[in-house]
Amino acid sequence: MTPQIRFIVAGLTAAALLISTEVRAASAVGLFVGPQTPRSLARVSLADLSKDFWVGPSCSGHLRLDAHEERPDHGGWEQAQAVMAYYWAWKCLGDAQAGQKVAAQWAWTRQCAPNLDALSVCGRGATLNYESDDTGWNVGLYLAAYEVTHDPVALQAARSSLDHAWHTWWDPVSGGYWYNTKHSSKAMYQAVLTLDNEWIYRLTHSAICHQRAIQGERWMVEHLRREDGLYWKGMDQVGRVPEERLRYMINPSQSVTMIVGNMAQAVAEVWLFEDTHEAVYLQQAQATADAIRRYEVDKGGVLINDQDCYTDGYAMEAFAHEVLPKLSIADRAAWRETFWKSATTIWQVDHFEDGTFGADWGGPPIGICWTRKTDPPAPSSKVSISGGAVDVIVAAAVMGS
Repeated sequence: MTPQIRFIVAGLTAAALLISTEVRAASAVGLFVGPQTPRSLARVSLADLSKDFWVGPSCSGHLRLDAHEERPDHGGWEQAQAVMAYYWAWKCLGDAQAGQKVAAQWAWTRQCAPNLDALSVCGRGATLNYESDDTGWNVGLYLAAYEVTHDPVALQAARSSLDHAWHTWWDPVSGGYWYNTKHSSKAMYQAVLTLDNEWIYRLTHSAICHQRAIQGERWMVEHLRREDGLYWKGMDQVGRVPEERLRYMINPSQSVTMIVGNMAQAVAEVWLFEDTHEAVYLQQAQATADAIRRYEVDKGGVLINDQDCYTDGYAMEAFAHEVLPKLSIADRAAWRETFWKSATTIWQVDHFEDGTFGADWGGPPIGICWTRKTDPPAPSSKVSISGGAVDVIVAAAVMGS
């Protein structure tokens, strides 16, 4: 190495160290080092998601389950978490390439399924819809694909899945969806099925789906809704919810409530308000939105993925787009700050060098769900975990769009 090259290398090394030191110093005093607008942050986050998980061209590839492992898969609920980020970027941010990815992921999922039953049958032995929450996520993927592609098979798969879910898990005696075929619990995940049913109603005017949405929403309110506007995460087979003394045990991946369920329920209620003009739906959605911002944030004001880090981000964009415009100007401003704080914190402290995102939005970047913050960080290689984190970031951009 010549003296001139050594001099250049030394200069570049010193510059890199200086930048690194400045980044750490800025982070220490609370300054955000990264893209400075919600749209630009969403753009680079989606690019990282694609870099780590997308296989092939935008128009004909698909999402893989694991960033560091190439293994065969047929698509499903895990990819649906990332598909929501692409779908809302297409729908609200005008990202045509994101729309291509939604269409391509649907083509891949359809190609891997031998028939409609493989996409829609629920319960033990099912290909995709093993448990009731799986059906909720998968139907969201199908409906997002339908809106992008207008492929009638996507809409048919969504409707067939919800029919199977109703006949497989809905309790005809006391209402509510059983979590799985063991019939041992009813989980707050079912709010996503309520949302899905009303989504289909808005697309097709299916009276059956509309009535199922009404029944699902009513069951949640009657059995899981709390006075503060949040919902208990679920109940066991004899109707017990978490103990009252645990009401505000709300921590990453360890909580008595569930942010994805609270947000999905609020979205469904806004749609039910718009479709029925019954004010109680809107009032409940507004109260839940207020409660989420009060109780499902950490001390720094960052949203907590408080129950299931694989799926907690799923309804973020829908909540930002559908619920928050129904709030007061002051509450919308407060939510805009909450989303931006959450998005920038995720980018800074829940983001690995390889571009994947971790399982704790407030950091440090933990690679697996249902763990302790004291555990050492591990690469977050699952598409659902990174997809959920990017959902929060895209939601911040959706709200600002």
